[in-house]
Amino acid sequence: MASVTRDLPKELLPVAGKPLLQWTLEEAAAAGIERAVVVTSPDKPQIAQFLSDRPTIRPSVHLVIQPEPRGLGDALTCARPVLGGDDVAVLLPDNLFAPPSPGPMAAVLEAHRRTGESSVLLATVPASGATDRGATGRARCRSRSDGLWDVLAVAEKAPAQSAAGCSTPRSSSASSACAGGCHPGPSSTMCP
Repeated sequence: MASVTRDLPKELLPVAGKPLLQWTLEEAAAAGIERAVVVTSPDKPQIAQFLSDRPTIRPSVHLVIQPEPRGLGDALTCARPVLGGDDVAVLLPDNLFAPPSPGPMAAVLEAHRRTGESSVLLATVPASGATDRGATGRARCRSRSDGLWDVLAVAEKAPAQSAAGCSTPRSSSASSACAGGCHPGPSSTMCP
């Protein structure tokens, strides 16, 4: 992907006529999110330009610069002054989901509203597709009577070749409930 993203950040790569970041902002708006914080690198001024050229529509967007790429946790720390004490939904532009409207984030937010617990979207990665996904995290889950899943443990990201058949968290942090009708795996055992 390096040759494709040399001049254009991957967040701005077009998919079906729109940049990935635009798809993510539209998913946030469809889920009822009114304010978004985009954390980016100082090496990607095109993202700031894209956001400043964007019409003033929902969600409103605040830009935060992460001086060095130190991971998702550090990005959230950089955004903390803008986030305040509000609940936070983390959407990553390189995790693109095909619509149905309002999209999977609405299900994650609904799970949070219903339970008051942190929520995450999980996807099952079949063994045949795991090697195409790069490094993946794994989760041990148990189904709940309300249709959600409890996340019992989260494993470190594993190289693609050893992740076959494992559940893949769509967030890097452990959480209490899995939303969106996901099926995090056939059993509650941790994938090796």
